Amino acid sequence: MKTGKRILSLFLSLMLVLGTVSVGGISAAAAEEYDLWVGGNQVTSDNMGALEELDGITVAEGGSVTFEPNDDGTGGTLTLNNATISGSYANVRIRSEVSNLTIVLVGNNVLSEGAAGGIITYVGGNLTITGNGTIDVSAESYSIYSNGNMTIENASVVAKSNGYSISSEGNMTIENASVVAKSTRYYSIFGDAALTITNSYVSSESTGICICGDSLILGEGLGITEPIGGQNDGRMITLNNQNVKKAVIQPAYSVELSAN
Repeated sequence: MKTGKRILSLFLSLMLVLGTVSVGGISAAAAEEYDLWVGGNQVTSDNMGALEELDGITVAEGGSVTFEPNDDGTGGTLTLNNATISGSYANVRIRSEVSNLTIVLVGNNVLSEGAAGGIITYVGGNLTITGNGTIDVSAESYSIYSNGNMTIENASVVAKSNGYSISSEGNMTIENASVVAKSTRYYSIFGDAALTITNSYVSSESTGICICGDSLILGEGLGITEPIGGQNDGRMITLNNQNVKKAVIQPAYSVELSAN
């Protein structure tokens, strides 16, 4: 009898290690964890369909926050629908360590000030912000940062920081979007590789350098409306060969954000 109990105990211990325990013929699998934290909460297969129910996340009536992982396991899509994110993990409102993260904006969304980082992607992860909604991000150091490439398309983004407002280690593309960035120090918009702006309204202001890329590419039809006489020197906006503190880039016609 004692030998039988030992075997049963060992079997149950093994099932716990493997993440599955059968009780009364029902198997309960451990939730899958994703390398993504929203409002201080790690996203799992159990909570990803209703993240708005967790602490640090609030939504307006009818709003929601959900995550849908990619089938190939490379990342997924986080949808913010009229959400306010006030919680943080490692002092970051939305922290991603997945290889590719897409954030879809619906309605008006806010990442509250007070954290060091707003949206931060690590491990060379690519970040895409899209949707026909808006997001307002305030942070102490980095409002929106990607360790890989970054794309902002068909969306309205406001980013404010005391350091880097919008920055990427890879290529940055702003397309058919409205972007307002303000920094009290360093760079407001910075791309460590190519920074390409097409069919967009971009206002960037900083006490340091307002907009800069390893190469700055402005699409056809875009003009520098502030400062008057401002030039693209291939890396940044200048006036009389001097860096400017504020630059506004916009097309000759109004930008209409396309609905997804």
